[in-house]
Amino acid sequence: MCNCRADIEKRLTDHYAPKLPESRDVEAKLMGYALTLGKSLGIQAYMPAEIRHTVTVKKTGADKRKTEKVNMYFSHCPFCGEKLKKDD
Repeated sequence: MCNCRADIEKRLTDHYAPKLPESRDVEAKLMGYALTLGKSLGIQAYMPAEIRHTVTVKKTGADKRKTEKVNMYFSHCPFCGEKLKKDD
């Protein structure tokens, strides 16, 4: 498995720490990662997305705008393309 997440977080921390001289414990974290429960406990890359659509309300016939939130989970690293989970 690749180290892209850790490498990018370190580079972001190194970039922003000098710009925040009065701060301490500066740490950058990519927010598109989740702790997943299943066959094994682990961290998996994902990207939150919103699906926006218009529906017609049956009672009034008026259009209503709706937003649904979904998560897209990656099987390959979105940065380097390496497979995230090794085959058993």
